[in-house]
Amino acid sequence: MKNKHNLDIKEILKLKDSLSKEFHTRTSINYLSKKIIPYEKWPENWRKIFYKEYPRFDSIKIEESNIKMLKNPLSRIILKRRSDRNFIKSSTLKLSDIKTIIALSAGVNSTNPENGLSLRSWPSAGARYPLELYILNNKIKGLEKYSYHYNVKRNSLEKLFPIENVSDFFAEISGQEWTKNAACMIAVSSVFGRNRVKYADRGYRYSLIDCGHLGQNILLICTALDLKSCPIGGFLDSRLNESLDLDGKNEAVIYLIAIGR
Repeated sequence: MKNKHNLDIKEILKLKDSLSKEFHTRTSINYLSKKIIPYEKWPENWRKIFYKEYPRFDSIKIEESNIKMLKNPLSRIILKRRSDRNFIKSSTLKLSDIKTIIALSAGVNSTNPENGLSLRSWPSAGARYPLELYILNNKIKGLEKYSYHYNVKRNSLEKLFPIENVSDFFAEISGQEWTKNAACMIAVSSVFGRNRVKYADRGYRYSLIDCGHLGQNILLICTALDLKSCPIGGFLDSRLNESLDLDGKNEAVIYLIAIGR
């Protein structure tokens, strides 16, 4: 069996110096300690939960009503969920839609009674929560065509940077014309140090696992709101990171989700 580069699959498996193989090897666990460290003996940087904020920017509060508006049965939502790229060009989203999607998928919803750590609806290794959400607006009513950051601590959307020719920008960063009709994109980034401080290199794996959990939350909530959504794994990293003022090393976008009607 040959691939497009005319390499036999067996030859590919023998290739050395693969970055993915090296990464997987270096983050492998070869010994599991049976010793459990109680919470009160955790170092301070394990216990600290970080929240990213933009205090110099204006913000839009997310209300309690946005979080409690869904009543659809979970089984129907799961069976109905599909990646759908056929967005209606002229359609828009309501501001309440994006508030519900963001707050339900990524917001703090309870506190661990044993240690006081804030908890969210997506599981995260060690409750480190390395992910940040950014909304790139094209056609959400009530929002300007800017990028917005979800401030988890204050449950609000912080207005960041203007986006010129949003539809063209979507097509540019994704390389896919259908994204021009999306009402918005949600960019999920990882602040890698939040995991690395506890899990070293393996923390990178956990960021990707967390992203899958959070991404599915977003997709299911879109389905419950009768919205179309489609995840995107291939995009121009540097261009997208620069547009959000991310350095691409300490924090970088690792996932995109296009949303529309």
